[in-house]
Amino acid sequence: MKTIKLLSTTALLLASSFFATSANAATFQIAFDNSFNSTMDDNNIVGTGTLSYDGPISEGVFALNTLNNLDLSINLAGEIFTDQDIDAQFDLSKVDLNIIRDGDTLFATFIGQEAQFNTALAFENTSSSNGSMQFLATEPGTIDGGFQGGTNLARSYNYFNFSDSSLNLSGTYQMTAPAPVPEPGTIALFGFGLIGIVFARKRLSK
Repeated sequence: MKTIKLLSTTALLLASSFFATSANAATFQIAFDNSFNSTMDDNNIVGTGTLSYDGPISEGVFALNTLNNLDLSINLAGEIFTDQDIDAQFDLSKVDLNIIRDGDTLFATFIGQEAQFNTALAFENTSSSNGSMQFLATEPGTIDGGFQGGTNLARSYNYFNFSDSSLNLSGTYQMTAPAPVPEPGTIALFGFGLIGIVFARKRLSK
């Protein structure tokens, strides 16, 4: 009986370890390109950033208010925008993060369920380096010249517009992350854990 209990406990620990490993924070890298040529050109990069949240990273459509510990940080033309600078007019329950996998890469974009003038999400920075109000607006991109507002948006280059009292920038931005690949060892441990649970239950039922 002790052996069965030990086996069952070990199996549960292995299974829980598998899910804990799968629940690491999701992080996307953001790049802003001051052009509309549908490529991310290193010579035209004017800003970078990261978007992260707690939980596994996967395909799907997620309202921003459902992403635990959402952390958004953007450095554009030397100015910083964070999730604290999101325009108060935007209801985050109506702004989606759309994630689609293409090969080994996950692509994400913001989509507003009630977007005006195609703006999905906008930021206002009142503490800029030059003392002026700064605005950053994002829009879903296009594929083959057509506006995409649905879940089929993938690999497109989404639009942005930045402005303050002395500078205007516009172009494309892209959010990417490596697609998660389960480690063979982790999968094997999880499999052994499930087998152990089944074996223990069968022995107990006899």
